[in-house]
Amino acid sequence: MRQHRSRKYQDPLPPERTAGNYPSRQSRSFGATGKQNTSRPLPQPLADKNSNAIEVHIASDLSPINADATRLKQCLLNLLSNACKFTQSGRVTLSVVQQQLGLDSLISFYVEDTGVGLSDEQAARLFQPFSQADASTTRKFGGTGLGLAITKKLCEAMGGNLTLQSQLGVGSTFTIELPVCPSARLRKLG
Repeated sequence: MRQHRSRKYQDPLPPERTAGNYPSRQSRSFGATGKQNTSRPLPQPLADKNSNAIEVHIASDLSPINADATRLKQCLLNLLSNACKFTQSGRVTLSVVQQQLGLDSLISFYVEDTGVGLSDEQAARLFQPFSQADASTTRKFGGTGLGLAITKKLCEAMGGNLTLQSQLGVGSTFTIELPVCPSARLRKLG
């Protein structure tokens, strides 16, 4: 007879990593237009598998951003992979622009797809751990429902945010907004 061990759920990003003491030691200033940062956080094999085109539009006048480059790349790869997975014979676009909102300067990363899209009800629960659009999503596409929850926490840990705009049957746009200088923004919040 097999024994099953009880596993306690552990947050994939513990509170000490998301608290106001961020940015971490991995944070550094880097240019979002540099080749090392834009060179293929693109899931090209997944795009090819689903007959999707990937487009990349990066503004040439971006300020260097002070963030965790590894975590940012992880967030973008997750969003781009999801966009490719839920889009069939369509388009996935990554756009990066800088915006000035009052005194804050933000770099915005838009991941837009022409995929299945989401209803308002589905979108409302999408960032919760172990949650997917509906039960058929797991059967059809796989996954644990943790990727977007982790991505949102990572964005918040870097002083930014992750938002979603979606229309069922039309597609989705996920937006990561990160402050150019997160320490100033975190001081305002704290």
